[in-house]
Amino acid sequence: MRERFASMRLLLLCTAFLLCIADVAQSQTPTIVAREVSGWFYSDGKMERSEPTFEYVIEIAGDKLIRRSVRNIETGKTEVDDTEYEIVTSLSSHDPTALRFKKLADADRPLGPVLRAIGNPGSDAVEILFVGPDWLQSVKTVKDYMVIQRFKRLQ
Repeated sequence: MRERFASMRLLLLCTAFLLCIADVAQSQTPTIVAREVSGWFYSDGKMERSEPTFEYVIEIAGDKLIRRSVRNIETGKTEVDDTEYEIVTSLSSHDPTALRFKKLADADRPLGPVLRAIGNPGSDAVEILFVGPDWLQSVKTVKDYMVIQRFKRLQ
């Protein structure tokens, strides 16, 4: 009976330890936080500048980027989002080390890798994200208009 109790305690201890490790690993998922600095809206042959409005939180998850939230910086309202973007790795300029990049120091910025990913943020939309060492760009097409945005990475 004592051996069985000791085995159960050991099993519970191991399970608790594994849960802690899993929790730490999840909390260290690479995350990008970027705030819009400029934007353009194109429709009917006309391009108009738009005011910076949004802040994105994007998670790097394997070969995908997942936009977790979109915050309107004017109103403070945050929308939870789960749009997934497939990282394009078939381009000759793709650098496999780009999946591990972090925000770089000023001196290293020109050398930083760029990720490109494609997703569908709506039922009739296609968006391409370009993620650099200290910036993010988005080009989104919806029916008959296009939105181009440039973001500064905060994280």
